[in-house]
Amino acid sequence: MNMRASQLIVWGCGFASFFLLASRSLVACSFFWEKRFESRSFPDQPLDDFASGKLGLIQPTWARSYLVVAYRYLSGRPLDAMAQEAALAVWSRRGKGPSAGWLERDPRTEWLARCEEILGTGPDSQAGSTRDASPYQTFVNCGPSGYATALETLTRLEKESGGIGNSVLEWLEAQQSVFSNCDSAMARIPPPLPAGRPHSEKADRDYQIAAAHFYAMNYDEARHHFEEIAQDDGSPWRALARLLVARSSIRQGTLCKPDGVSEADLARAESELRAILSDPALVAIHRAATDMLHFVEIRLNPESRIERVAKTVLEASGENFESALEHYTDLFDAVYGRRARYLDAPRPEPPPSDELTLWLLNVQRGHLAQAHSRYCETASLPWLITVLLKGRHDTPIPLEILEDACKVDHGTPGFVSATALAALEHWRRGRREEAYRAVVENQAALLGEGPSARNVCRRIRSTVARTFDEFLAQAPQEFLFLEEGVEEWKENKDLGPEVLDLVNTSLPLEKLEKFCAKVDVGLARRERFTDFLFTRAYLLGDIATARRNAPPQLDPTVWDRDWRFEVMFKIFLSPSDAGGHFDSNLHQETWGPGTYGWCRTKLNLEEPPPPFLTSADISRAREALAVLRAQGASATFFCREALKWAKKNPLDPRAPEVLHRAIQASRIACADESTATFSRAAFQHLHRHYANTEWARRTKYWYAGVDRGQESQD
Repeated sequence: MNMRASQLIVWGCGFASFFLLASRSLVACSFFWEKRFESRSFPDQPLDDFASGKLGLIQPTWARSYLVVAYRYLSGRPLDAMAQEAALAVWSRRGKGPSAGWLERDPRTEWLARCEEILGTGPDSQAGSTRDASPYQTFVNCGPSGYATALETLTRLEKESGGIGNSVLEWLEAQQSVFSNCDSAMARIPPPLPAGRPHSEKADRDYQIAAAHFYAMNYDEARHHFEEIAQDDGSPWRALARLLVARSSIRQGTLCKPDGVSEADLARAESELRAILSDPALVAIHRAATDMLHFVEIRLNPESRIERVAKTVLEASGENFESALEHYTDLFDAVYGRRARYLDAPRPEPPPSDELTLWLLNVQRGHLAQAHSRYCETASLPWLITVLLKGRHDTPIPLEILEDACKVDHGTPGFVSATALAALEHWRRGRREEAYRAVVENQAALLGEGPSARNVCRRIRSTVARTFDEFLAQAPQEFLFLEEGVEEWKENKDLGPEVLDLVNTSLPLEKLEKFCAKVDVGLARRERFTDFLFTRAYLLGDIATARRNAPPQLDPTVWDRDWRFEVMFKIFLSPSDAGGHFDSNLHQETWGPGTYGWCRTKLNLEEPPPPFLTSADISRAREALAVLRAQGASATFFCREALKWAKKNPLDPRAPEVLHRAIQASRIACADESTATFSRAAFQHLHRHYANTEWARRTKYWYAGVDRGQESQD
């Protein structure tokens, strides 16, 4: 491949990437984290498996580029090896997969480094890359492709001149003028070369002049110069100029129209691009021209094009699939999602006229009745999966659908989704035996195709476990860590919400102790389990269990004294906030200030206990729940017990301190309807009986707890 062809391909790929970035909005940062047990944004990693047809547990919340690939496999249109690589490239560029290789190189940084090396000018003397198109519109004026082309040209000129000669320095200074227009409203256009200079040097300068007008937003002038270059058979920039004629029309049609787009300019660009694609001599820029044409079609009557592009994406093979997938999903967004930003006035959504678009809309927006009707018409696997995805607690799926799900062949890409979703539907409807049988009989398939499917298997088996050992083995699930909008699977395991509910409401204390000691959730999480067990035993008055699971900072001699007061004073109301994570119930960990201590225990007895629990186990667990509920939320408990102890031990020097600590804890602790009453009573007792103490002076308010957010002063 010669240098010029290489430049055109680098420029084209860079242009495609630039337009992909320009046509998508960025997700705003959000500072939070939480644990999830199924992937909602993308398929389970590695994406190579998904691209090859191991679809795992399909989710309607996935990005549409994943759902398009899923539809191809479900409908019997698998991707060949090159198409799989093309899909991975799309996900990588969109930030939905492994790090994108093209982002690892920064042509602008390389260009600045070369300028500093040759001219001694640092980055501060160089122009930026962005420019204001209007007071409310900023765009990337000089993208990576422009700097990459400049680097390629500089390398070529050095090679032709045998080093950095006068002609190279002259070109470099002119190129600095070109890039000075990237962020400046004051145009700097390099002057034409005088007569008598070699044609090759004049051709390079003509291109620089045209590019300078382009970056200066003089698009009519830029078009004129690029058209002249395109007519110069001896110019090495002839082919690229053809592309930039169209690009000038696109810029003029999108950046210079604050109220929308100019359909006339875009229609002219479309005509120019189709002429390029019909010319076999311009094959080196066909890829870039195709991407630009897609950009135009998204903004120019996309409704009339989506059916044709949907057919293309279902039939595309090899490397052509990359462009087809990007084009279709962008068109879909333009017609059914973000189309208003490209148009002078929003148009009503047209009814979908092709099967893929109809399927996507139903998966992500539709209702059970619509999906069921379509499945009855087609009896196809994609629509069977769609019906199963619509299962909710208030919308049961017809039994015949679940029977059809059981008939899906083990070798089909949709088997795992059909099996897992049908099992979940049985489980939601209380048909626990059917759910259990479905996951046990198909356990090998469910466990072998991604964490999301494995977690469905474990969720069902743990909540319908036949033995305590089975419950212990199946309870831990792999979790996905969601932080600042980014999902990532972690190696550690934790308990899902269904298992947490079961542990909190159905296990008696002796089984809780065995569970917390043996469950495979990692050391750090198990320490929290021990704190939970200690807190529950303390509230239930079980000194033996509390002593076995006491935190290491607790003085062992407290068990020979008033241990209930000593534990509250030294652990739960510790000034170091050591008691902030002690809770009488297990919870899913999330980021945030949360609440201090425990909230009032809820008597959630709607879910049936698992079969391994005996009637005696269930009876003891329910008795414990009643005791825990009677203790109240931690804010109430602290104030009530501190007040009771202070009245019983009025001369103890710790009395004012424990009242102060309890009142302060009620400011951030979980509350119930009695919190304000006891916090106020403790406040009044402190100020009436210990008014001259430091603790009374430091206690200016009583509180109603975090659930009410009130504070008062007497």
